[in-house]
Amino acid sequence: MKKMIRKTLIICALYSLFISCTPAASRQNEKLPVQAIAVPVKEGWGYELYVDNKLFIKQQNMPAVSGFHSFKSRQEALATANLVLKKLKAGKTPMVSIEDLHLLGINTSF
Repeated sequence: MKKMIRKTLIICALYSLFISCTPAASRQNEKLPVQAIAVPVKEGWGYELYVDNKLFIKQQNMPAVSGFHSFKSRQEALATANLVLKKLKAGKTPMVSIEDLHLLGINTSF
């Protein structure tokens, strides 16, 4: 019985230590307001991402495509912005590839 109590106390102590060592910012990331908006740019659309009501990413051209090509529609820009937000929330790099754009149904042939 004493071994079980001791084991439980050790597990609780380790869990408390783990929680206390986790930075508060990373625990609160899910609570920060995030917003993606499409913005008109020269000859098309881009997007902006806001985290905690502060501009975090301003994308005026289509990522992963050589040259300066904007999105043809507001919907394409928002779909890409939402993909980037999804990657950020998952702790991934917010990079967008040609394959990502194709999966979103965006034409990258210019």
